[in-house]
Amino acid sequence: MGIQDILINEVASPPVVYHKLKDAIRDPESTFQNFADVIRTDSGLASRILRIVSSSFYGLSTSVDSVTHVLNIFGVDQLGDLAPATVVMSKFKKVL
Repeated sequence: MGIQDILINEVASPPVVYHKLKDAIRDPESTFQNFADVIRTDSGLASRILRIVSSSFYGLSTSVDSVTHVLNIFGVDQLGDLAPATVVMSKFKKVL
């Protein structure tokens, strides 16, 4: 798969989970449980988020072992930024 294929087929069309997450963020009735349920439908996304948050970059003194825990620490807005970033990073790893 070349860079052109990824840009056309992957990056330009974020996954359904990302759209569901953005919809949940916009919905004032959504709860942390709703957000966690959406993220858990994509095990790759959940895994990437947990790895990033558990990395030394964030310097947390406790281990983060669930999506709900990530939400409690960082909140919805930062998770909404982190999710698409992990999708893009995973797609470009295939090219490099």
